[in-house]
Amino acid sequence: GPAPQRYPQDLSLLIDVPLQIVVGRTETAIIEVRPLPVSPPLAGTPRDATVANRPVAVARLSSSLATVRPDGDEGQPLVANDAVRFTWSLVASEPGGGEVTVLVRLRFYPIAGGVPIERVLLARTMAMTAVSVLGMSAPVARAVGAGGLAAGVGLMLTFGKQAIAWLRRA
Repeated sequence: GPAPQRYPQDLSLLIDVPLQIVVGRTETAIIEVRPLPVSPPLAGTPRDATVANRPVAVARLSSSLATVRPDGDEGQPLVANDAVRFTWSLVASEPGGGEVTVLVRLRFYPIAGGVPIERVLLARTMAMTAVSVLGMSAPVARAVGAGGLAAGVGLMLTFGKQAIAWLRRA
């Protein structure tokens, strides 16, 4: 038969959300919903009646500081004994402070049809900061990096032949 739905007390959450990110760098946030082993299910308990639903984990990550992809709700069916993993990329364009909000819900869809029931597992807003590399904004850091690369190539072309000749004499 179908796997029984999970109750919030049957689940653990792993949350790996960076609270400090570097401007212009893509950072990764991960939330994992892990079922705890439930054995054996007791007959006649509310859990027994939940076989009539399809459980779906729904997660959303949003930020006032960074662009978050994918944007909006992400849903994945919960299967007994399998972890569900949500992954987002975050990119900040300017240094400063802001917030990141994590929302994880369980949605139970009745197999016979009808209105789904939703339970919030986690709703939390945390402070997040974006820092620039060496105090530079992202465009300046890129320009300095490109300038350093051009200078390195120029020095290699200028002194490379001399260095090779010197190494051959040694």
